[in-house]
Amino acid sequence: MICPDGREAGIVSDGGYSEYMRVPKRDYLIPIGDMDPASAAPLACGGLTAFRAVKRALPHLQGKNSRAIVIGAGGLGQFAIQFLKALTNTELTVVDTSLEKLEAAKSLGADMTCGVDGLSGKYDAVIDFVGADATMAAAASSIDRQGIIVVVGLWGGRIEFGVGVLPSEAVLTTSIWGSLDELKELLEFAQNHPLQHAVEPIPLDQAQHAHDRLRAGGIKGRAVLVMG
Repeated sequence: MICPDGREAGIVSDGGYSEYMRVPKRDYLIPIGDMDPASAAPLACGGLTAFRAVKRALPHLQGKNSRAIVIGAGGLGQFAIQFLKALTNTELTVVDTSLEKLEAAKSLGADMTCGVDGLSGKYDAVIDFVGADATMAAAASSIDRQGIIVVVGLWGGRIEFGVGVLPSEAVLTTSIWGSLDELKELLEFAQNHPLQHAVEPIPLDQAQHAHDRLRAGGIKGRAVLVMG
């Protein structure tokens, strides 16, 4: 995900919706045990992206009274909530504009839910799965000294950065997808900590229909194309 000339089927290179795909090395074939393949598939994308972002924040959440924010309670944010609650004792606040998503966040263990205007006090880590001007500004105004802001969302937001602009020694970073080793770690984690995420299997020959429904907002969670 960091390589400057990386190739990804379906994103950089054409293809990806094939019945078979050539895997260059056996290292890229990872056992999933007795996990359902359709449920395991989103872990390699949304699950892994959230997992890496949470791991970036973990060193800042070791204090007894640590506080964290997850901005965006969609598919990635809901993964992050579960990772944070399993791996830390932090007080977790989840921010979103959707009441339905905030209710989902509560059911997954969020300690508090609100909109960006409901944030108060300082936090040790903020993971922004939106990345808009407003959410990044909220992260910057909420982060504590030596805290970390991890931006994952692709909304194109910008904030000012410099000495005196953010609290002293606050870290501002992006997080992109995840490594092969982290994917292996995540799958092992998922086998020991069942994750809640909505998956809708759709036949491979209905791929265009799946895209149309996705664009129209007609899919909750993840659509997974399956053969047969």
